[in-house]
Amino acid sequence: MSFIRRSAPLIFQGEANECGLACVCMILNYFGNQAELASLRAPLSDGRPLSLEAISNIAESHHLAVRALRCELEDLTKLQLPVIAHVDFEHFVVIDRCSRGSLTLLDPATGKLTTSMKTFSNRFTGIIIEARPTPDFKKNHEIKPNRTIEFLAKLPIAHLSGSLAGLLLLSVVTQAFALITPFYLQVTVDEVLLSNNIDLALVVTLSFVAVYIISAITQSLRGLLTIKIGAKLTYLLSAGLLRHTTNLPVQFFERRNIGDIVSRFSSMRPLQDFISESIVGICLDLLMVITTFIMISLYSLQAGLYVFSLCLVYLLVQYLLTLPYRAHLHEQLIAEAQVQSHFIETIQTIDSIKRFEGTARRRSAWLNHLVRSLNAHVRSRYWELAAKITSYLFLGLVLLGVVYISVERIELGLLTIGMLYTLVTYSNHFTNALVSLTHEWQAYLMLSLHVGRISDITDHHPDARAPLSLHEPVNRIQVKDLDFGHTGSELLINDLNLRVQGSQKVAIVGASGSGKSTLFSLLRGDVSAAKGQILINNRPLSSNLNPASLYASLQPNDVLLTGTVTDNIAFLDPTPDTNRILAAARAALVHDDILRLPMSYNEKLSEQGCLLSAGQRQRILIARTLYRGAEILLLDEATSHLDPASELEIMKNILSLPVPCFFITHRPDIAALADHIVELKPLEPARDDLTLAAR
Repeated sequence: MSFIRRSAPLIFQGEANECGLACVCMILNYFGNQAELASLRAPLSDGRPLSLEAISNIAESHHLAVRALRCELEDLTKLQLPVIAHVDFEHFVVIDRCSRGSLTLLDPATGKLTTSMKTFSNRFTGIIIEARPTPDFKKNHEIKPNRTIEFLAKLPIAHLSGSLAGLLLLSVVTQAFALITPFYLQVTVDEVLLSNNIDLALVVTLSFVAVYIISAITQSLRGLLTIKIGAKLTYLLSAGLLRHTTNLPVQFFERRNIGDIVSRFSSMRPLQDFISESIVGICLDLLMVITTFIMISLYSLQAGLYVFSLCLVYLLVQYLLTLPYRAHLHEQLIAEAQVQSHFIETIQTIDSIKRFEGTARRRSAWLNHLVRSLNAHVRSRYWELAAKITSYLFLGLVLLGVVYISVERIELGLLTIGMLYTLVTYSNHFTNALVSLTHEWQAYLMLSLHVGRISDITDHHPDARAPLSLHEPVNRIQVKDLDFGHTGSELLINDLNLRVQGSQKVAIVGASGSGKSTLFSLLRGDVSAAKGQILINNRPLSSNLNPASLYASLQPNDVLLTGTVTDNIAFLDPTPDTNRILAAARAALVHDDILRLPMSYNEKLSEQGCLLSAGQRQRILIARTLYRGAEILLLDEATSHLDPASELEIMKNILSLPVPCFFITHRPDIAALADHIVELKPLEPARDDLTLAAR
């Protein structure tokens, strides 16, 4: 009886590595626990791909009985769906429906997909996760508050209330004139023509000319005010979202694609349009529908009943068409974000792509993303076209029916020819207003998609830690019994102890993946330790204190910004100090290189810094770090692009500064310059053939 089984809900992943988590969320929702992806994500601190064991543990923690099994392709039809399947050796999807020839997949990355068994066999790894409710499973059917209304209510638009009220008033006046104008034909036909009074015709015409002029002025004022409100809203919403985004922890950005974040910002535009135009439009269209329906009913109750019955059918059909349209539009938004991410990534890595002769393959991959986006766009436009055709038929049927009913009443002497013109005009106003109201209602339903995408940013709490203030120079740093490990993994750092006095220097050495950069993240307070603590001047770093003001940090992925050399060394300093810039450049051995540039310190640089070698770029970044004048230096392979002689001289310059310094290096002669050497060793992961990490 699987053909009448309801489908599992499609839930898209918000982060790059949470396909497994999204699949668990789909299964939970299918069985009645309306868990949200954000709530499942909250306990997972590191955003790493989940193994099969981790996925099973999460499902079991929500009282699902989990069974991981190997399955042949021909056995899929025997499974009790839905189930989670492992595909492409790195990804999880939900199999929602299965027949002998095809499957319906719910892919948290790309959306709903129907594929043939043959195509799926090329992706399927043979691993299935079956999850079914236990007796302790708790269904959760409470009615959740409307997220769109909640989001709109929180927007900072209170000081625009006066402008919105003015816009509403001008719109009401415009609508009032629209209700008056139909009387022109009625008066002209029934009064002027029948009495053959040309003077009255002139008076009536001039009167309605005045009405049209006033209406045109009102519409102009309304349009200008709409433009002004739209511009203010764009600024307010964009500035607020950017402020919130830039205050989020770094981990938020590490777990997401750039294009996805950019596309979420693009969702602000429909929100701005809805507030500045649709909200007022809904009020006015609703008012127009009510008033014109009353006028139609006053002229002819039979026509009113006919129009009302057609309205019910029209609204029902539009609702049924909106549901698939919304689903395909959501898939389109996701696909467009993937197109954007792939394009940005291609531009950022174009040098490597060309050197490895990968432009054709990269272009082909981008075109595949584009085709998926276009397919979703085409499918959504099919349903949009169906909605437009329905509106067209509705307009025609209302007009034809009203005219037919009016002709009968004219023959009975209950209506005049002039009243027929007025009735037809009112019916046109009614249908146009109802169609417009339906479109605004559909826009509101679509708005929940954009609100959901923006909420993925706004629902994350910004870094609200207060700055850690010290009233004396840093003279003591202590690491006590420090443990750290990623979720579901063994400890990466185990029982680390370290004491730094005064301006001592510490070299961090070890193989790649041993936790050196993670230790820096712990020192900066970017991540929290599983056990132990870090103390600065005997003050422990806590989750509510931000030590960023104490540090100057240089990471391997740091880049130059578009701007002059001075801008890049001073780096966002509103009042750059020339003497400090020169001193930092000399200490980083880049001063002479800068002077050889055509514009010296005023030379324009870009993110790629194409005028500079890798070593020159790195030395400018070192100068930036030294310019900050922080009390603690953190250098993560800061000299990896330099020749040995330059590296040694720069490190001696840095280590001569009277501040504590932690530096990561793979070179023993550089590590030997430190007062302390901390060696971290990588874990030896134990894996079996079912421990699969997936995105």
